[in-house]
Amino acid sequence: MLKKTVLLLLCAVMVVSLFTACASDKADKKPIVYNMGATPKTIDPQLNSAVEAGSVIVHCFEGLTRKDAEGRILPGMAEKWDMNEDGTKFTFYLRDAKWSDGKPVTADDFVYAWRRAVDPASECEYAYQLWYIKNGEAITNGEMSPEELGVKAVDEKTLEVELEAPCSYFLQLTSFPTLFPVRQDVIEEHGEGWANDPETYITNGPMVVTEFVVNEKIVMKKSDTYWDKNSIKADELVFTMIDDQASELSAFEAGEIDFADSIPAEEIPRLYEEGKLIIKPQLGTYFFC
Repeated sequence: MLKKTVLLLLCAVMVVSLFTACASDKADKKPIVYNMGATPKTIDPQLNSAVEAGSVIVHCFEGLTRKDAEGRILPGMAEKWDMNEDGTKFTFYLRDAKWSDGKPVTADDFVYAWRRAVDPASECEYAYQLWYIKNGEAITNGEMSPEELGVKAVDEKTLEVELEAPCSYFLQLTSFPTLFPVRQDVIEEHGEGWANDPETYITNGPMVVTEFVVNEKIVMKKSDTYWDKNSIKADELVFTMIDDQASELSAFEAGEIDFADSIPAEEIPRLYEEGKLIIKPQLGTYFFC
């Protein structure tokens, strides 16, 4: 059975490992229900900058690398990689992975996505995550063309990346949603609306979206094409959109949702005493302006 737990803090990049661990009982086929709050503005990997939508994106897409529950870097779309002596050039070797429509994931998918992220026309709020890549900042500032970004598809399964300077945490960055691959053919055919329709929301990660009801829910099922699908224990996830703390807690205590991470502060002592509250550390920076 699924253990009902309120999460005081929940980092989007860790949701996948949390959900897969919670669904280890094969006999329990109920979907796992998590409340994400408000309807996301977008679930496009390059255009999103919100934690709520990030929770959806990390279930549906995978970057060159991924993280486990402890934050350790693991191979993702790249099964291995090399780095030169001074740490300014990486070569990633992609595994035989497929998109949810059965087409192969290629190095060109990453080149397109990364160029799209730094292109000032995209207005990507997280473009600075790619400023560690050669010419990334200059491109975002409109001083150079996106084609001059330091990333190259050597062949279908080999991606070469040149950095501005050594970056000890670059492999962490390649697990971040802004650097996830997307399909150029899909976006060029359907425009920015590609991410709003389950039929055109082509993904390469553990889950695929089957239903998207604005202000209500996003439903996902386990992807049949994901390279590591046998390690994914959850068959179905439901992301509800309850944008009120009291209502969210009521839904949790009524058994309508399995996880909640935005609860009234005055309820924290009671929930902790009842053993329903998990407090997890979260690394982050807050600023006020």
